[in-house]
Amino acid sequence: MNSMAAVLNWVVSSPTRPHDVAFAHIQGPAAIGKSLIIPNRLWLFIMLSGRTNISVVHVVSRSNLSILSVYGAQCVSEAVAGGGIPLTTLDYQQFLRLLKQSRQNGSWNVDPMGPLSPRTFFIIDIDKDFSAPFFLALYAAIEFSLSITEKQPQATMRLATMSSDPIDFLYYRLLCLSDLDVTRFVSSVTRFEPWQKVPVGSGEEDPFKAIISTQEQLNPDFQQTAVYFQDTPVLPPRWKEDEWEAWGWSSEQFQLDRHGNFPVESEPQTGHTMFNVPCGTRGFGKLQVSGYLHIILSKTRQRPIFDMETRQVVHVDLHVSQSEICQQLSWVDRTTCPRSRVYVYIDTEYMENQMEHPRRKDVLNHQLAGFIAGLGQFGGWPSRIRSLPRLVTLLAHEDESIKGIIDQTVQRLELQGLLRMEESEMGPVISLHDSIPNTFFALLPLIDYDTRLAYLLVQPSDPMTTWLKIQVAAMLAIGQDKLLSFQRGLYNPEDRLYVEIAMKTGYGANLAHVGALWMILGLLKKGKFEAEWEKRCISIRNILSPGQPRVDILDEIGTLTEDQVEALHWDCLRAFTFQIGVVNHPGDGRFPT
Repeated sequence: MNSMAAVLNWVVSSPTRPHDVAFAHIQGPAAIGKSLIIPNRLWLFIMLSGRTNISVVHVVSRSNLSILSVYGAQCVSEAVAGGGIPLTTLDYQQFLRLLKQSRQNGSWNVDPMGPLSPRTFFIIDIDKDFSAPFFLALYAAIEFSLSITEKQPQATMRLATMSSDPIDFLYYRLLCLSDLDVTRFVSSVTRFEPWQKVPVGSGEEDPFKAIISTQEQLNPDFQQTAVYFQDTPVLPPRWKEDEWEAWGWSSEQFQLDRHGNFPVESEPQTGHTMFNVPCGTRGFGKLQVSGYLHIILSKTRQRPIFDMETRQVVHVDLHVSQSEICQQLSWVDRTTCPRSRVYVYIDTEYMENQMEHPRRKDVLNHQLAGFIAGLGQFGGWPSRIRSLPRLVTLLAHEDESIKGIIDQTVQRLELQGLLRMEESEMGPVISLHDSIPNTFFALLPLIDYDTRLAYLLVQPSDPMTTWLKIQVAAMLAIGQDKLLSFQRGLYNPEDRLYVEIAMKTGYGANLAHVGALWMILGLLKKGKFEAEWEKRCISIRNILSPGQPRVDILDEIGTLTEDQVEALHWDCLRAFTFQIGVVNHPGDGRFPT
């Protein structure tokens, strides 16, 4: 990459500021393996230049960590042999722990040969949805870099974010609050071969009609593969198995493997396949495709947002942003199919209208409470990282609606007894309430930074009730509709059958008749539990009850007593205080009024 030398020069050069700290953003094309290539090459160039005292720390999402760690391990022996510091690859949460451990007794402690050395270069992969763990990691890394260079004149810190998108306004604004500038590096890869653009109408069925029309003009001996972006795992519009099968097509839900790699087919695929791909899917490697590839872009994406009218987090279908359109288009280069045989079906008028549409950020929506609560873990750090006025200035800027959301979120967390405001020279700063244990912070990453679930879990209870709360929290964090989905009617025979099954399973069997939440939990256990849910339950239990013997879900004997049920209901009431509704049913004898 042409800009690699420029980035290296920026890392080793001294800025004009009084303190040796600088920030940058590296932008490169999508689907070129930036996370694999750039950090490793920069680390290698730094080692070859003889600057073996510079530590390079690459910070990524948890889903990307496993495969990147394998590649990073290859550098360790080279670094040790050369007397240098190995490239360190961490996920956002691991990186946060590393930064927190470096703060002891009000000062920074770094290791000359460790990941946090007096000369450190951070490369942080941008999470385009701006999740709470990502933004907490970025927020803390900037504060660490500023503070340590202020307190230790010999320290040299460089921090660069990396993405296929331009620099994000929140990152830029955060640095502007400290009167800092951002150096921009743009890497380009020339791709001469064009892909085929197929204009389609605005109708939901139009792209699928166009695929059949296009297929009739292509070599009939070539295999056809379609990528259909859709968050809901449903069949495409007008999909009739017999009709599409007559054309040689089958439909399949697309999934990456457990390491985030594209799946590798053990046998060559026969026939034509249409993959239903969730809109935000990215992976390592390339999807094996021969013949022709058809890509149908989605106009919407399912996202949890903070609804201003109800003042609650709701799940809605949103129009895709320019960033999300580009992410879908990157699949042109995420397969082994030559670009000349890739057909993209685009409603041109619609896409042009979305070009200025911004991407929703999780930290300004369903993870805002978790992000604000997460700032409370930096109690021993300089108070500006927990400053509420600074946070409002950063997130709200000139948007009064976001300021209102922040104010209400902080007020709710205070009323629940989770947070308290302390006064400092910078105004109110965020602190965890004295009655809430530090396990609260450890739980947040496991429950999608949902403070309600974290509060439910940290409220003291007996082992049986605690285990049941763990199961519910894990199910809600993953999404109960992702674990078990069925169509329910009003008191139909199928519902009664579900309740009867759930009433025979586990500690919460006597709660199955109370509502769908407890019924689904019982059915989930009866179905030999979903692997991700079981794993999440164990991870939460290891934090809440590390000394307790493990209880297998299928070995749960007995049910909650009336006193335990009442205590559980009170725990839920305190955790979900702001989701209480009063509903009156018509008095027909089946429901209380």
